Amino acid sequence: MNLQPRALMGRLEVLSTRERLMLLVGVPVLLLVLGEFVLFEPARQAAVKSAKETEAGKVELKALSATLDALPTLTTLPAAGQLEQQRAQMQADVDQARRLLAELDQTSNWGTLVRTSASRTQGLALTQLKTFPAELIFSSAMIKAPAASAPTGGRAAAKPASAPTAEPIVALDGVDGIYKHRCELTLEGDLNVLLEYVQTLQRLRGDLRWDRVQVTVGVYPKATAAIALHSLSTRPETPFN
Repeated sequence: MNLQPRALMGRLEVLSTRERLMLLVGVPVLLLVLGEFVLFEPARQAAVKSAKETEAGKVELKALSATLDALPTLTTLPAAGQLEQQRAQMQADVDQARRLLAELDQTSNWGTLVRTSASRTQGLALTQLKTFPAELIFSSAMIKAPAASAPTGGRAAAKPASAPTAEPIVALDGVDGIYKHRCELTLEGDLNVLLEYVQTLQRLRGDLRWDRVQVTVGVYPKATAAIALHSLSTRPETPFN
């Protein structure tokens, strides 16, 4: 055991002063370099990796925060009582629409009523009753069904070349269309009688609507009234004949 240190000391004594100095300086430098590569370099790389991961986490957190801020705020759902009230209002609108359709299906002969009421009014003359072609304001062809959604699984089937491009039509049971019928009548007579006749027309029951009333007074009390009326019906035949 004592031979090795003696042999080492003997070799050191043989070395020159310069070689001894280089050995004394080189050994610590070599140990420092080995420590740098073995101990400090892995710790430095781990620190750099940790810093990169921290920065990436900050960027991801910022993106998530921006996404959350962009989301729409949740609206408060209406209460059960409010939903019941809305349902009742919708049901009332549906019932009113059904009553209107029933009235339209029972169209009155407005031409006969207008002529009869005018002839029974003393001092009043019906000089003109002009009718116009029926105008279709609603039909089942005006309502289109929503487009069918594409299949979710597998390849979509190819559309045949001869397939129609128009969307399917939704048919309304019992209602083919709603027509607007217009007429214009001209009356001559005493001004007070004309005003009373206008009030009589207003009191008539049914779907008789007013578009325009124009009264022209000549030599008082003589006057002329031009009245434009219209009615709605589920039939294309005019009710003013």
